[in-house]
Amino acid sequence: MADPITAAISAARFSYDLLSVAIAARDEAKIKSAQQELNERLTSALNTTLSQVQTMHALELETQKLRTELVETKGKNLELVREIEKRRGYVLAQPAPGKWAYTAPGSETGSPESTAYFCATCYAEKREIPLQYSKPRVHVEAWLNCPMERKHSLSLGGALPDSGRPEPDNPFARNW
Repeated sequence: MADPITAAISAARFSYDLLSVAIAARDEAKIKSAQQELNERLTSALNTTLSQVQTMHALELETQKLRTELVETKGKNLELVREIEKRRGYVLAQPAPGKWAYTAPGSETGSPESTAYFCATCYAEKREIPLQYSKPRVHVEAWLNCPMERKHSLSLGGALPDSGRPEPDNPFARNW
């Protein structure tokens, strides 16, 4: 028979080996659990990052769209400022009492034959159309004709006599 010390050492070795296997199995389970938890956290972080990247991409597209609109709006604004500056010099005047037309910037108001008048209706539609003077003939009054639309023409004859013209800069003054 075997010696009791050898048997005790063998039993201790067997217990140690059994305990080592049990500890290794426990450690392997803990490692797998930690790896699974880490995998879940990484997947969640990846999904969050992907969502944020998509949101940032949508915001960048919106930013580019707004920048394009800003450039277009600045261009339109500049165009409107130019139009306002161009139209600012025109003055509303009366070629005949009760008849209104615009005069070019810097021009003096005079007789309809010598003054360049512009159609007020076309001017309101942002068109600068000079009126053409038609001399009076037998049974026909003098006219300022709009070459674009005949219905914008002004009759210069047959108006009431002038008893003091209003100021040329005040188109709402009454002519009494």
